[in-house]
Amino acid sequence: MSRVRPRAVVAVVAAAAAIAVVRLTVLTPFTVSEGSMAPGVGAGDTVLVDRLTPRITGWHRGDVVTLHAPDGGLVVKRIVGLPGETVELEDAVVTVDGRPVAEPYADNSHADGEYTRPVTLAAGRYYVLGDNRGESVDSRDYGPVREGALTGRKLASWTP
Repeated sequence: MSRVRPRAVVAVVAAAAAIAVVRLTVLTPFTVSEGSMAPGVGAGDTVLVDRLTPRITGWHRGDVVTLHAPDGGLVVKRIVGLPGETVELEDAVVTVDGRPVAEPYADNSHADGEYTRPVTLAAGRYYVLGDNRGESVDSRDYGPVREGALTGRKLASWTP
C-alpha cells in the first residue's frame, strides 16, 4: 500500500489555492456574448482580463475593458474618454476636447451621420464605446461609467 506524503498534499493544495487567487484577483477569462466589439473581439470569443494592473497604472484611452453595464451584465467596451475630458461624436467621429480621435479599430459603417451632445466627464467617470458602433449599447445610451464599474483590461483574446 502506498503512502501519500504530506509534503505532496501541501504542495497540491498550495498550487490550487495560488491558481484560485490569481484567477479571482489578477487574471480572469471571460466569454463575450455580444458582437459590439467585432471584428477585434467577437461573440463567443474568450478574453483574458487583467484585473490588477489597471488598478496600479490607471485606465487609458484605447483600453479594451470589461465593465458592469447599468443593466448588471458584464460587457466589453473601449475607453474613449477620460475624467475631465469633453467627448462628442460628430458624424460618427469621436472628438475629445474638440479634436478627432484616430480609431482604426472602429467600424462606423452603420453609424454614419451619428451625433451626440458634448459630455464633460466628471472625476472618476469614463466614456466607453463598442468598436462595432452600429451594434453597440454603450455610453451613448447609458452615459459615462464610473470607475468602480470597470473590472479589468483585456490582456489577450482568442476564438475557441
